[in-house]
Amino acid sequence: ILYESDNLEERQLMDALAEASDRYAIRDFDVDRLRRHLEHDVELLGRIRQLVEPITPEMDDKLQTLISRLGEPPLHEGKVLVFTQFADTADYLYQNLNPGGADNRIDVIYGTEKSKARVAARFSPLSNPYIQLKSNEPEINLLIATDVMSEGLNLQDGDVIVNYDLHWNPVRLIQRFGRID
Repeated sequence: ILYESDNLEERQLMDALAEASDRYAIRDFDVDRLRRHLEHDVELLGRIRQLVEPITPEMDDKLQTLISRLGEPPLHEGKVLVFTQFADTADYLYQNLNPGGADNRIDVIYGTEKSKARVAARFSPLSNPYIQLKSNEPEINLLIATDVMSEGLNLQDGDVIVNYDLHWNPVRLIQRFGRID
């Protein structure tokens, strides 16, 4: 799992962890110490959650900066591809950049719930002429995506990439940049 985790989506990683957990017997561990450590971690995570729960999108400086920059050149003038590492962050951005899904020129993709090829064609129709879009499928001007869109897709109609968060692996960043011209 350690060597594959960088290539897995969140659901795939959780499935792999569940599968790996069946390989070990509980007697192989110091259960009492492990339980104490886990309880301590749960307590710390609870405290962290209490600290961040009151933060609203209006108080989120990073989100507010993105919203502001999206209204200015060069981001306002062309197609923008916003990459983020996590599906939860992608969804958060989508909910706050397109409340209620009101603007059908803004879309989000993470995991496998949508066709990557169709989303790529909607964002970059000139570079994907082999995919015929339906008349009710508008072009996407702002696409929020996890790294599910960072490899093997032609998004050359895009003008700007925003890395909302940085991947720890610089190769992933290079792959992201390689999506557009």
